[in-house]
Amino acid sequence: MQKTHIRSQLTAIAMLLICLDCNSKAAASGDVDAIVIGDSLMLIGDAQSNMLHILENGNSVVVEPMGKTTINGKPSTFDSGIDSDSLDNLSIDMRGGDDIVLIVGANPLGNLISKLGVGNDFFCISKTSIGSDVTIRMAGGADNLLIEAGAIGGDFEYSGGGGNDSAVLFGPMVIRGS
Repeated sequence: MQKTHIRSQLTAIAMLLICLDCNSKAAASGDVDAIVIGDSLMLIGDAQSNMLHILENGNSVVVEPMGKTTINGKPSTFDSGIDSDSLDNLSIDMRGGDDIVLIVGANPLGNLISKLGVGNDFFCISKTSIGSDVTIRMAGGADNLLIEAGAIGGDFEYSGGGGNDSAVLFGPMVIRGS
């Protein structure tokens, strides 16, 4: 059991390093629109490569651009103004390109719906509790999903799309739905 756990952690770390290397070469330089409607946050990418880090800052959910990615045309952090305990929906549609989306240490208590378009994408949820359903859909390309140490309060749905995809789930985790 211990060897399997260590191997899973090393695989996950290797996946992240490979993905970061690939995306740094791709010079993530697209733009992502961040839109707040009520207690919902929508992130809509473009056909370029984008890198985002979604996290909790104080009590607010914020989105940090990485690389040369911009949010609403600006290279600065976007503060949703939504208290993490009040976030009903986090909707992500990256629309293509080689994208990296990291959700680390955020605790959105609503639904998470993510679509990554055609491209070699990396999607990571780490140390995050999601109170309801999670849907992650990848499209064509070599896509990687990593979920580490968290909780999902509802259903979990993952679709890898076409391509050489991988999904790694490890660490203490609870999925309450189906």
